[in-house]
Amino acid sequence: MHDCESIAQFLERAGAAERAAPPEPIRAHLEQCPHCRELWRFMADAEPAALTPQAEERITQTLLGSLQAVRPLPSRTMIALAFMAVFLAVSALTVALVGWSSAQAMTTLQLLGMLAAILVSAGLTGFWLSGEMAPGEKRWTGPGGLCAGSLAALGTLILVLFPWEAPPGWLAISIKCFRAGFVLSLPAVAPLVWLLRRGFPLSWGAVGAGAGLLAGMVGFLMLHMECRFYSAPHIVLGHLTAPLAAAGVGYALGKVIEAYQRSRAAEA
Repeated sequence: MHDCESIAQFLERAGAAERAAPPEPIRAHLEQCPHCRELWRFMADAEPAALTPQAEERITQTLLGSLQAVRPLPSRTMIALAFMAVFLAVSALTVALVGWSSAQAMTTLQLLGMLAAILVSAGLTGFWLSGEMAPGEKRWTGPGGLCAGSLAALGTLILVLFPWEAPPGWLAISIKCFRAGFVLSLPAVAPLVWLLRRGFPLSWGAVGAGAGLLAGMVGFLMLHMECRFYSAPHIVLGHLTAPLAAAGVGYALGKVIEAYQRSRAAEA
């Protein structure tokens, strides 16, 4: 004998043909249970009817009438170039205001090697961000992989190019440089946010981390051009942590934006 719960489970998984010719134990229970008979009739009446051509046309016209044109996005390459242009423009303006006194004391390999690595990291970050601005673009790594890969590559190059001897009081100097690098990253935030809002990012947490990393590269570049301490431990701890912190702050702010959007959608 089947009970009412088994009848409900059968109705959940059974199709129209099975409900039209139920097994004998099911029919026996239906003859004795008025509640299940009522449920069975309700499910039979709920079967979807075939959609008529007239109804399909009305639905199509209603949907088309509610659609609005959206602005087309530029190509991914153009968006990536726009991010790179923001990075270069803000960096050039900051260098012009702050100066680059320490660059002349570095070797050519140290100066140009780090500049090339920073530019490559900024370019890859901009290209990654361009993929986050449009749904459906291929993502070759997440924000964590982007930050870890960029900073690990820069850190390895620093350890290769610069001496490992730490100057006296280097920890206090590193903290001071970190603060300066983080502050020097802030001018890039506004143009990057403006550019991100031109697209349709699906994850503000992800784009926040990428934008923070790119802004932090401005501060890292400025410390490279201005700081007079060329010790690898100092550069890693005092300089490279600025883009890392900026990426973390950007990710946190992006998550706040996502939470706000979810709350607005729940209220609507």
